Amino acid sequence: MSDINTKINRRIFSMFVLLLSFGAAFLNVETADALDNGLGRQPPLGWSSWNYFSIHINESIFMEMADAMVETGLSKVGYTYINIDAGYLLHTRDAKTNKLQVNSALFPSGMRALADYIHSKGLKLGVYTDLTDRSCGPGPGSYGYYDIDAETFAHDWQVDYLKVDYCGSNVNRDPQPQYDGFAKLRDALNKTGRPIYYSICPHTVCPSSGPGGAYRGGSIYAPPPVWTALQRHALANSLLVEYVNSFDLWYADPTPAGDGGPMAEPGGLLTNIDSVVQMTNLSYNQPGTWNDADMLQICTYGEGATRHFNSTGKPYNWNGVGMTLTEYKSHLAIWAIFASPLLVTMDEQSRDISWRWE
Repeated sequence: MSDINTKINRRIFSMFVLLLSFGAAFLNVETADALDNGLGRQPPLGWSSWNYFSIHINESIFMEMADAMVETGLSKVGYTYINIDAGYLLHTRDAKTNKLQVNSALFPSGMRALADYIHSKGLKLGVYTDLTDRSCGPGPGSYGYYDIDAETFAHDWQVDYLKVDYCGSNVNRDPQPQYDGFAKLRDALNKTGRPIYYSICPHTVCPSSGPGGAYRGGSIYAPPPVWTALQRHALANSLLVEYVNSFDLWYADPTPAGDGGPMAEPGGLLTNIDSVVQMTNLSYNQPGTWNDADMLQICTYGEGATRHFNSTGKPYNWNGVGMTLTEYKSHLAIWAIFASPLLVTMDEQSRDISWRWE
């Protein structure tokens, strides 16, 4: 019982630190813009494919989600991004042009046609790449092709949001080489002349003390602590912060399997809260640059592909066990307190989601 009380007290203390830091963030807002792209004056709102669908995606899903964003009224309150995460690319580049190749079996109309459809709804399209030689899903990374890929994203496809993961064989946790790499892709995007929201997933070493001690000094998603506020503001519109991905769990130790195998370490929303409290500075939030607590899990109810109890690692799992409605509401409220991007991920056509927008 003493161990349980210790964990509860630690969580309560973390929440007090969080609330105090949130207040400080608004007392210290500056006016500098990240990227000079004029975007991210507020944290972005939208929908992303990963937590529910993982790599099991096709163009119909995104067209249907765009329709649902309009029909449910979400677009009217600012939820305007429709983001494609990993899973849309072929493994290799075009042999003649070196450009990324969309998997035409999954996206037969092509990315530009999908962008045109989403834009016709008054919405914006986001896509995924990796800073390194390969991504966390099917497809190559952008390493060595930053200028070519930036032109593809901006002009061939006309995207509005770019998520940049950090998964390949040449990942470097050292702060300066990592910063330089993300800055090179940032500069390539700037040269295109098209404003594209730039969301990055940097790595650092997890500390051995505090809540992060459970991850034993491994790599985690967070900006290296030596990156200053000004450096972060100049680099990206949002920077991911988490020990491990967000899952459809309030807390589990160890973590059950899903779109990946089981984990010996803890997982769930409480660990995401702890990571933001420990691994970043909320006073660095300002118009143009935000701490990203990762995509929302609200109202997936164990149906999605990410880790939860009884997960199959695939979408439309009717026997999965996710969080409760109260936990989902708390999840959304805490992410709003963080001033994090709010990217919902559930199948919007299968849920009554009106309670969130009343």
